[in-house]
Order: sequence, then structure tokens, then C-alpha cells
Amino acid sequence: RGKLPHAAASAIRSNNTRQPETNNSVFRLPSPPATESPAMLPSRLSLLLAASLLLPTALAAPRAQSYTTKVSRCFNQDACQEITLERLNTDNPKLNRWADNFLKKVWEIPALDRRSIRAWLRKNADPDDPECAQYLNGSTTLYGETAHYAVIRHTGSFFTCQTMHDYGRLDYHVIHRSTGKPLWLRDIVIKGRLARLYRLQKQAWIHTMKTGSYDGCPMTDEQIREHLHYSPFRPSNNWHFNRDSLVFQFQAYQLGGYDTGKPFVRIGLAELRGIVKPEILREAQSYRGQRAPDQSKP
Repeated sequence: RGKLPHAAASAIRSNNTRQPETNNSVFRLPSPPATESPAMLPSRLSLLLAASLLLPTALAAPRAQSYTTKVSRCFNQDACQEITLERLNTDNPKLNRWADNFLKKVWEIPALDRRSIRAWLRKNADPDDPECAQYLNGSTTLYGETAHYAVIRHTGSFFTCQTMHDYGRLDYHVIHRSTGKPLWLRDIVIKGRLARLYRLQKQAWIHTMKTGSYDGCPMTDEQIREHLHYSPFRPSNNWHFNRDSLVFQFQAYQLGGYDTGKPFVRIGLAELRGIVKPEILREAQSYRGQRAPDQSKP
């Protein structure tokens, strides 16, 4: 029940204007307008013409970094089958193409035009309850950039009439701007050092629980031991750049129950020396964009 594509389900498991005061005791006539000699007119006209040509460019709105496609099939006023997709719209076609292909792969949609999406909705309706409400969201946005890479943030969530709450996923993908190819964790770690990186992740998670820096609720050592007993630490390969660190994102239920949300840990560049390749640590120093990762709580 609540049938969803296999890839999506596994991948998913955001006038009162004051008038100027006047001095009644002093009254001056306005100065007469300045006059121009005929010799000044051509130069003034040329300046006006140049300004008129530049004006449309100056007033043009900046290019939107994403745009949204929303398609619905409503059965009644309260129940719809609906999907909202936010698609990347940068000035780099390779980034946009990668993001669109990623959405198609995750949701198993052959094309992202409205007709194809509507057909996909009909195909994925619940066969046992064709009027079961389904609300699905997929979003790809530009989160940040370095000298050579773009960080693309993907969020996906779904809610159906068969679920108690929505289920979602939060991912970051580091894409080379020139080639459009992703940079995986295995590409940035020095050979044989992955286990050391995972240990740093666990230490950072324990520190996060102890200080309450993620959810504002510090835990005692005993509470942390109990938490790790029932929810053993599982490392993450989901990473992205930050100027002074690398950030590792976890999914819902990866480090605890639903109320744990989708936590992250941040590991400073200095701690990663000898584990992550030096060129990646240098690249991180050129990062610009959002500095603070999402506080993804339910």
C-alpha cells in the first residue's frame, strides 16, 4: 500500500508620507532652469541614447537559480496525488543536466515535462486505494561553490494516506563544474585512510550529543552510551565542502529514531590532514555559499 517506485522509496526512507517642512519667514523664488547652447545638444543626446541602450540590461532581473514544476491529480477537495519538483537553473548546462538526470533516476520518471509527470502519477497511484492522497517533493538547488566544484543540495520527501508522517532524505553532491561529474568520498580520501575518517565522524557525533550543538539538548555520558547501544553509529559517505571544514550528512533513522532528524557532523580541515587529499583541503578554502548546514529536525 502507498506504492512508490523502488528507487524513490529507498532513496527517501523544504500613505502616510511626511511632507517637507517649510520656513514661512523665508521665501525664495526657484532658480531659472539652465540653458544649453546648441553646441552641447549632440553630446547630451548621445549620452541619453547610450543610457537608453544600457537600461534594459541594468534593470534585468538576475537569473533564478531554480524553478519549480508542480503537477496534481485531485480526487476531491481534500485528497490529491501531487508532486513538486524544483529543478536547477544555473548558467552552467552541465550542472543543470546532472541535476535533472538525478531527479529522473531517483523518482524513476522518464522525462520532466508536465505530460510525462502526470502519466507517472497515474502509474504510481495506489492500486488498492486509487484515491489515496500522495504528496511528493523533490528539490535540487545550488548550495555553494568552490574554485572548481558546485555543491548541489537534494531534498526528497513523500507522504501518503498510509503513512503516519512524511519520509524524507537530504543529500549533498559535489559536482565538477567543467565536467559535470560527481566527486565521491572515495575520490577525496587518501588510500587506506577511510577507517580513520569514519572514526573521526563517530568522535564528532559523540561530541555533538554531549554538547547538544545539533538539537540544543546535551546528553550525559550514560545517556550517550545508551543511545549508541540502541542506535549504533553508522558512518556517512554523504559529504560537502565548507570553508573551514568538511560536513558529513546523515539520514533519518541512520543515527537514531525519527525524532533524531537528519543530523550532520563537521570536521575541521586541520583534523583531516593525512586523511583527505591535500588538494581537496585547499579547495575547501575557496568555498563560498551557505556556511551553516541545515538543522533538519522533524
